[in-house]
Amino acid sequence: MRHGFAIALLGFGLMVGCGKITRPTPSASPPKPNIETSTTAQPGEDPNEMKALELYDRLDKAHDVKLSPQDIASLPANAAESAKQLGMVVDLQMLMGRDANPDLYNKINEIARKQVEAVNAEVGRQPKAVQDIFHSLLSGRGIRNPVILDDSRVVFECDSNGYDPADTDQLSDVYIWDLKDGSVRCQSMGEGVDGDWECRESSAATGSGTIAFERRFMGLKGTGPKDAYVGAVQVRDPAAAAPVSLASLESWTVEGDALLPKEGDERFFRNPVLSANGRRIAAMIRFPPRENEVYQSGGEAGDELVLLDRNTKACRAFSRKLGVLEPFVLSRDGNVIAIHGWPSVFAKDAEGEGGAYRLALDGSPPKRLPIPEGAELDHVTPGRLAISGDGSRIVFQARAGGQDQLYLYDDANGSVTLLSATASGAPGNGQSRNPFISADGNTVAFVSSSNNLLPDKRGGVFLYNVATHELTNPLAGTSHYAGSGIDEKFSRIALSSDGTLLAFLSADQTLPGVRVPKKAPVGYLPERLFVIRLKDKQFAILGSALKP
Repeated sequence: MRHGFAIALLGFGLMVGCGKITRPTPSASPPKPNIETSTTAQPGEDPNEMKALELYDRLDKAHDVKLSPQDIASLPANAAESAKQLGMVVDLQMLMGRDANPDLYNKINEIARKQVEAVNAEVGRQPKAVQDIFHSLLSGRGIRNPVILDDSRVVFECDSNGYDPADTDQLSDVYIWDLKDGSVRCQSMGEGVDGDWECRESSAATGSGTIAFERRFMGLKGTGPKDAYVGAVQVRDPAAAAPVSLASLESWTVEGDALLPKEGDERFFRNPVLSANGRRIAAMIRFPPRENEVYQSGGEAGDELVLLDRNTKACRAFSRKLGVLEPFVLSRDGNVIAIHGWPSVFAKDAEGEGGAYRLALDGSPPKRLPIPEGAELDHVTPGRLAISGDGSRIVFQARAGGQDQLYLYDDANGSVTLLSATASGAPGNGQSRNPFISADGNTVAFVSSSNNLLPDKRGGVFLYNVATHELTNPLAGTSHYAGSGIDEKFSRIALSSDGTLLAFLSADQTLPGVRVPKKAPVGYLPERLFVIRLKDKQFAILGSALKP
């Protein structure tokens, strides 16, 4: 949720809090600043910073909507009655349930959008120094899922729309950050996407520049298009002017036990994961909600894992019905999927423990990855998986020593290696999570709060060399290494294809490019997106260029 904002319905004495519609995540909603600013700089204060703070404060307040008596009078009677019955509302999603009034929602959203557009226009008229500070304040607003694309650009999702003036819908979108010039452009706009659509769960094909993302019909602006849910995944090829829909299963040749549409209902794809060339897409099949009903997770049919080939239009099923969506990844060559699950989802009436599985396209049976002695899987929150380019190496999470640890499985010899290990080989004393493995399978990056993995006794981002078994911290040795020991300060990391660049989200205020406003409230720690070139420790923060 990007901003919380209040709506005063004058004449009813009703205060309604509304905000951007997103799935709640720990990093998507930093504490809302309560910044009192003045355009007059005091001694020792940067006037550009003060102006940026004023604009930031205005943007925050632009989400406050006050319906005047005239606004209320213009609403149909049932909308005013609906407002009185809602009582205290905490966000816009509560205005979008089955019984919500679309006229009330549309009026509120229209006023908020115009107010935000006015502030963004004012920002665009400011000097670059002011704009840079303003965007640095926005940079922690709900950033997710960074992926380094073709070693010079970074794909990410963000709830803020302050980077690209063309993005005005106030919903989650997918962006590309160009490391050469620092520009940021929205990629999830086009026919059938912008407006009432939220775009997230993105994936990038590092070898082709193709981007896929899940779109969700979120608004109540009348009747949605016929394919509002069917083909919920959009794909944008590098040369395409706009994203195109994958459409429903009816346009694919189904192989295996994929859930086929029955008369009177349709399925849609979600959570796309692309191969490097953009040809193959691992995705889930899911029932849609009722027509024009607000998207809700879950569903009576559950999920089913499939692999789509865009060239042959083949849809191959890799699982039976999954009760819940499990973490999964696709190898760079599109031939191997790694997923958490239970034996019964891969074979009827199969029994046994759940775990991480390797699913090969060659038709071999699913292979459950071995769990080392003394470790156990957390079936409630199994953690993210990472897979090498050819699918031969998989990183998974298990608990040992009372903490989450990371293990590397090598399919060539069936070995399992503890990555988050001390010099003596013991499990780390903190949480190790969020793994990412380079395309060649030789380097694993992860985040850990363990302070006993290296002699400096600090946590943070770690790199593991598979060939030498050496563990290093890429931020150590720089003047910007905070080493706070809490993994929450470093999350969602990604390596470039050649392993030379590392992207990560961090709330560390000591990293280069971070501006901490003097009047920012205590505890204001939004996550920001960084890239570091490992060989020379050059940093870039979102919106800036990486020095040659």
